[in-house]
Amino acid sequence: MKLATALATTAALIAPVAQAETFRVADVLPPEHHVSQSLTQWFMAEVTARTDGAIEFQHFPSSQLGKPQDVPALVKNGIADIGFVVPTFVPETLPMTDVAALPGNYGTACQGSAALWQLVDEGVLAQDELAPAGLKAIMVYVNAPYEIFTADAPVTSVADLEGLKIRTAGGALDMTARALGAVSVRMSTPEIYESLSRGTIDGLFFGFDSFQTYGFDELATHATLGGNFGTVFATYLMKQETWDALSEEHKTVFRAVADEAMTRTCASVDDNRAATIAQLEEAGITFSEFSGDDLATLSDTLAEVNVQWADALEARGMPGEKVLADFRAAADAAQ
Repeated sequence: MKLATALATTAALIAPVAQAETFRVADVLPPEHHVSQSLTQWFMAEVTARTDGAIEFQHFPSSQLGKPQDVPALVKNGIADIGFVVPTFVPETLPMTDVAALPGNYGTACQGSAALWQLVDEGVLAQDELAPAGLKAIMVYVNAPYEIFTADAPVTSVADLEGLKIRTAGGALDMTARALGAVSVRMSTPEIYESLSRGTIDGLFFGFDSFQTYGFDELATHATLGGNFGTVFATYLMKQETWDALSEEHKTVFRAVADEAMTRTCASVDDNRAATIAQLEEAGITFSEFSGDDLATLSDTLAEVNVQWADALEARGMPGEKVLADFRAAADAAQ
């Protein structure tokens, strides 16, 4: 009896301990960014907690694993298991997904995020763009619509934009800038501060919520309000085979935590919008709203950008019109 007990105890001590599964996360944002903290880092911590440590994460912020345009390749090649992908930066990989960057189709971060999630989760983007690339979306975050910030000259009318050098991230924002008569200047976010301070650019499309994160409030003096010029946004992508390898229990945890993470992040941005604008005003930024004929001209111009975007995809054999119609319908349903 004593021998049997000893053997059982020994067997228990040398039994293999289940190893945690570790996912490498390629992130382009700095760790202090509110989206990194509220969405990415919160998601990782919650998944680890709710799986009792069975799933862990290695977080590589600030483009440590590669440049923003390299993230899809990092995921496909297995260097990263989850990638923070900005579709605007990879137009050849995710041209249709950039629909959320178009101007005038939603009013809040939560509305835009809900609309895009519907399309990338099980809708046309999941079926016609992500699946053929072997990719699976696990989360999204769509910024509230961008405004135009300038260092010197205020933008109070569409005519004021004529010839201004405006930073864009490319894609739909590039189309928007050109349609408004501005000169589109593409550059990465880390390049903006110096370019604005030196006058290389006159202004930029950007969101209220992270403007101060990068110190742009130290340079900008004017901004539009209610322009709804489109945005830049993120999709969190995995290889489909990586997702398929998860147990059903862990997939359920991923889905539940992702849903909570997306909701808490966009709600925080939307709920704090007025306070954020007040902070920017205190920093010395003056806001201007379009009105009358200018508002009508702006609306017509932004509507035409949407048409041109869809037409360009149709010319390449992609369902641009359906993608745009589905996104607008989803955004309307999310109001």
